[in-house]
Amino acid sequence: MNSVTNRLGRLALTLLIGISLSGCINDGGEGAFFNQQGLEALAADQYEEALLNFKQAIERDPNDGVVWGNLGVALTRLERYPEALDAYTHSSKLLPGDPITMAEIGAIHYRLKQYSEAESWFKKAIKQEPRAAEFRSSLALALLHLGKPEAAAKAMNMATEGRKLRPLVGYHQAAYKLLTGDKEGGLAAFEKAILAYPDARRTSLSDHDFDSLHDDPRYQALVKNWWQSNER
Repeated sequence: MNSVTNRLGRLALTLLIGISLSGCINDGGEGAFFNQQGLEALAADQYEEALLNFKQAIERDPNDGVVWGNLGVALTRLERYPEALDAYTHSSKLLPGDPITMAEIGAIHYRLKQYSEAESWFKKAIKQEPRAAEFRSSLALALLHLGKPEAAAKAMNMATEGRKLRPLVGYHQAAYKLLTGDKEGGLAAFEKAILAYPDARRTSLSDHDFDSLHDDPRYQALVKNWWQSNER
């Protein structure tokens, strides 16, 4: 199984979601073949095809928690969040104590605006992997929605102070500024974030934290191609 460091990118895809996709725990065989096909389909933005391949992989090895997590990624991309939550929950049972899976569950609760549950899962992930800045910046956003600005500020500071911002943390920082009423700061942070995390353009379109930017021509210019496809 991949290390926590190598798997952090999968969180980016889910939530708010660049992707560093994960291979099977048990390499080899038909399950591994279908999982790899699914990963390639995800990378090509072919989410229905990815979904079918991950399901085929699970049929052959239903106890591979990593593939269940990859299934959750595909379902998240399709915005089928309750099903994604089921997939990640199953993954968590097969990978107990895995912080990435915990954070992915938190991310889905966040998408569903279940902020108390999101807070709980992000804290579990942080307990397992305190060095992961992405977990702390995710927690900061959940805390803001729960009306805990001081705790949110502390979490965001811990995610950003004294280090080069990781791509997902930069995206979260943009959302944080928007949620605290700093539209100009949020737009500037978003513009910087997409340089390191180009997929943030698409992610932001379905992210309620960015709703305040959707009528801004400057934001629309930054996400032009995705915006046009979303308008169809």
